[in-house]
Amino acid sequence: MIPIKPLAIPINYKECRSRRQNDVHPAGRQDPTPYFNEMAALAKAHHLPILNQGMSGDYPAAIAAGATHVRVGTAIFGEH
Repeated sequence: MIPIKPLAIPINYKECRSRRQNDVHPAGRQDPTPYFNEMAALAKAHHLPILNQGMSGDYPAAIAAGATHVRVGTAIFGEH
């Protein structure tokens, strides 16, 4: 299992519902697939329909893990 440090913010609002999970795999990780798979399982367990993970360099692995959204700005606009 990959060590994950989730940000836990206690919320007391009954109307506050999250529909999305955004994540980026840890820097320096060669293969992001295990991380993406674990994050996808976490999103599924919490019934989050939107899973935003992966960027220009690793979006195929993110899509294979179940990402519904990816960030590909560098692929489109280049390095800044």
